[in-house]
Amino acid sequence: MIEMSPVIPSKPLFGIFCSPIDDINTQRFANNFAFATQQGYTELHISFQTIGGNVCDGVFLYNLLRQSPVPVIFYNIGTVHSAGTIAYLGASKRVVNKHGLFMIHSSRFSLQNSTSSQFEAISKLAGLEDRRIEAIFSEAVRMKDIGISDIQNKDVWIECEEALRAGIAHEIGDFAPPPGAKIFSFTAL
Repeated sequence: MIEMSPVIPSKPLFGIFCSPIDDINTQRFANNFAFATQQGYTELHISFQTIGGNVCDGVFLYNLLRQSPVPVIFYNIGTVHSAGTIAYLGASKRVVNKHGLFMIHSSRFSLQNSTSSQFEAISKLAGLEDRRIEAIFSEAVRMKDIGISDIQNKDVWIECEEALRAGIAHEIGDFAPPPGAKIFSFTAL
């Protein structure tokens, strides 16, 4: 007799992340993500909106999402900037609204009031962060398919159709929870 794995009924969670990518919001996302998986949700549908933030937090979210025990579907229904694009690329399925935009660029640091030794350390860190950004983009994105070969020293804006061609998004669509669904905040305490 062949044993079959039990079919796990679908139990989706619909949520929103609308915040900068920083240490506090990343911690809140991680805590709420862990809570959602502990509650037995079988897939997470998250509307994701961000002005970007810290590369280190974007990389953490990217890696967390890539290793998720449940499918995570991210929806860009507005704008995803910078470190947010890095995090977005970690989702198992990526949907962009027909009005959605992405923005990418190399790492940036403030040098205001820096000593010469701090300037040197910041310059080294910027190089390390840029290599991480480039590695993630080379794993997940076909930039040449949309005519982008360099993001150094400029902001690159990407519309939904371009995002689809480059592999940033998998499809164009909407974040549309079914009637009566409860919406969970991924930045709530």
